[in-house]
Amino acid sequence: MNRIFKPLLMAALLVSAGAQAAVTVRFVQPEKFVDLGWFTGDRDETLKGIQSHLQTQAAKYLSGSQDLAIEVSDVNLAGEEEPWGRRMDHIRVMRQITIPTMDLSYKLTEGGRVLKEGKAHVVDMNYMDRSNRYSTGDQLRFEKRMLDEWLKEEFGGGKKP
Repeated sequence: MNRIFKPLLMAALLVSAGAQAAVTVRFVQPEKFVDLGWFTGDRDETLKGIQSHLQTQAAKYLSGSQDLAIEVSDVNLAGEEEPWGRRMDHIRVMRQITIPTMDLSYKLTEGGRVLKEGKAHVVDMNYMDRSNRYSTGDQLRFEKRMLDEWLKEEFGGGKKP
């Protein structure tokens, strides 16, 4: 029995792994983005954080055979970095007028067939006035909430993540 069960289990796992939805995120000329942070290390971490978040959250709305390709063409983080203190360290200051925005395009496919595609200017005009499930220690908390809402609106179709 064990000789039969193990190969069947392995085959089932391989089939289910092959049906996994894929979300790819590509940044188009990130060196030209409006605001990713002041320092190169900050900018790299910001891009990784956005990419990871989009991949994780978007996958919740896709069926196993769908693929979503997202190209981000601009990012403007919430707030603005300003020099602070004697050493002129940079801190991010939040104001009502320094809203988070992202420009992106996307293509949702299934079996090589395009189901949905488009461009979006994602924005959160009231980012400071609404509750946020992300921790105050999360430097991308406003951008993550903004992207969550866009993903739900664009791909949710009544599904809850």
